Amino acid sequence: MTVASVTWVPWTAPELAQRREVWDTLSDLYLDTDTRPDLPRMARVLAESGLSEAELNTIWRQEVTPALVHNLSVPTGEWAYFPLEWLEGRIVRRQRYVQQHQVQRLMRWPSLTRWLSRAWPNELEPYFQTVLTLRGELLSLPEPERPARANLWQWIASAYFWPETPVFMPLPPDTEHPEDVFAQLESHLRPLLNAEDARKMPLEQRRAHVLKLIRGDA
Repeated sequence: MTVASVTWVPWTAPELAQRREVWDTLSDLYLDTDTRPDLPRMARVLAESGLSEAELNTIWRQEVTPALVHNLSVPTGEWAYFPLEWLEGRIVRRQRYVQQHQVQRLMRWPSLTRWLSRAWPNELEPYFQTVLTLRGELLSLPEPERPARANLWQWIASAYFWPETPVFMPLPPDTEHPEDVFAQLESHLRPLLNAEDARKMPLEQRRAHVLKLIRGDA
């Protein structure tokens, strides 16, 4: 991936700095790999960004999605990461195009890419909405408690979505009532399970697996 010259930026320097980490974080949803265990980390980044939910929705739909939907149209898409400099250049160039040609959300893309931009965001939307929901729950906590809660969520999500993979990270220390936290978090994670997950491990067995890890029985 190469970076083309960008001469016009639609945001001030502080606004751009505020957006960069959000772009970087939300871009992970478009990687050709399973990033569900990382949703709590994404929620923490969004909570710490200082951006409103409306601004985050705009970033997701009008900045990140148009820039990265192409990764879903290739047989083997990028699975590791999108270089932030490259991503920033791509987003800024599109915003410049929109500004100059006075188009709103849709550009005149080839039909396949346009179709993908409509179809695939619908598939990814539950992930983004889960990130937003977890962000809201983090913001409802006292600020000093948020990092520990996000770390616990990520530990639980890893065990929940990848039950066949050993959880090398220990349960975060000084964790109070992790079973209660899991019960609350599981209601957000369950809708993201798919048919392949069910084939690998039924829901009740999956829950029992996580509880055993929490209790140290596994």
